[in-house]
Amino acid sequence: MNLRYRLTLGIGVLFVLILLLGGLSVGYVRQLSAASGNILADNYNSVHYAEEMLRSLDRLSQDSSSRATLIRSLSLQRQNITEVDESEATASLGRRIAALTDTVTPDRIRLVRSDLYRIMDLNMASIRMKSSEMEARAADSVWWLTVMAVLCVVLAAAFLVQFP
Repeated sequence: MNLRYRLTLGIGVLFVLILLLGGLSVGYVRQLSAASGNILADNYNSVHYAEEMLRSLDRLSQDSSSRATLIRSLSLQRQNITEVDESEATASLGRRIAALTDTVTPDRIRLVRSDLYRIMDLNMASIRMKSSEMEARAADSVWWLTVMAVLCVVLAAAFLVQFP
């Protein structure tokens, strides 16, 4: 085996290792980024809509536009159901908001609030659970990238020793 062939082979193997390590790194980072974006987007929107409805509920007796904001936020929430029990809680919330009449009683407001808090709790629990899963996936990614980096270093050291 001549020197040129050995150098080409060694540099080629190192090049493939660098590409492999870079590709794995980019793949893991993109995967984690996409998953975390999905977690935050859907669940954050539900929490945001519930907050808007709580604010509208607080201003219901003072501001005539609060009822429209309440109904608009409920409509947006109905289109953003992402969790298992969220559909049930949103349906209950819709019934209770529809039951609010011009004479709003404290008991009815309390029931609406309890549904809103339930929706917020469901989404916050989901954020916590999915964040824990993401942390585990990130730890796995770091482990695999570390293994690949060590493998690349060992192979590069072997080539370094063998070629001279």
